[in-house]
Amino acid sequence: MFEKRPYFVIGDLVCNAGAGAIVAAAVAATIGAESGGWPTPAGMVGGMALGGLAATLLSAGASMLFGALEVMLPMMVTGMAAGMLAGMGVAGTTPGRAAAAGGAIVGIAVVAATYALNARLRARGGTWTS
Repeated sequence: MFEKRPYFVIGDLVCNAGAGAIVAAAVAATIGAESGGWPTPAGMVGGMALGGLAATLLSAGASMLFGALEVMLPMMVTGMAAGMLAGMGVAGTTPGRAAAAGGAIVGIAVVAATYALNARLRARGGTWTS
């Protein structure tokens, strides 16, 4: 089954929401209107790259508390997705706080999707491995 211990579930939620918020705020500050604004496609690619780098660094710290494999996959997806969305949004006028809130929502959505996919794969795993 999937993780049910509150320490790890809350840790996953907090780490991913925090990573999404940090990445989105960093992308907004780097790619947004304060730096002249980037075109939307370049903002998306730049946001994904910055998000991947930031998530790598953040997940290294979080993995010491919650385990490397359990934290890294969702945080990397969160970082890249939040970076891409913030990069596309801030190409126009999205402020840093709104981008950070959106990044936190992306983080929570990624955790929910990861848990749901893990439950589905584990439920069907017996038929694939036997």
